[in-house]
Amino acid sequence: MCDRVSGKPLHVDISDLPMKRGITTNRNKFVLGPSGSGKSFFMNHLVRQYWEQGTHVVLVDTGNSYQGLCEMVRRKTKGQDGIYFTYTEENPISFNPFFTDDYKFDVEKKTASKRCY
Repeated sequence: MCDRVSGKPLHVDISDLPMKRGITTNRNKFVLGPSGSGKSFFMNHLVRQYWEQGTHVVLVDTGNSYQGLCEMVRRKTKGQDGIYFTYTEENPISFNPFFTDDYKFDVEKKTASKRCY
């Protein structure tokens, strides 16, 4: 986004400010647009920024648009993060996105877990 008069880029905080104001307790997103409009490009950038800030991210990808990003994360974390599951009709998958092996939940995970029964 940019200012219509000056053309300078604008910063729009679509995640932290609404959380700080108590408007929302999560960072869920829904991106809609026609084919070729840049949805996957935008989301790859957004998700990478979230990951670099230490945010827990779960993506549901039906077109393999995030497989490369996931592989990059996996390389950088030496396999500790960036897990990519592929669904096929012969091998359907199911998993709990709220699972944690250390039994530590941050506030966002606790809030999300309570809402998803």
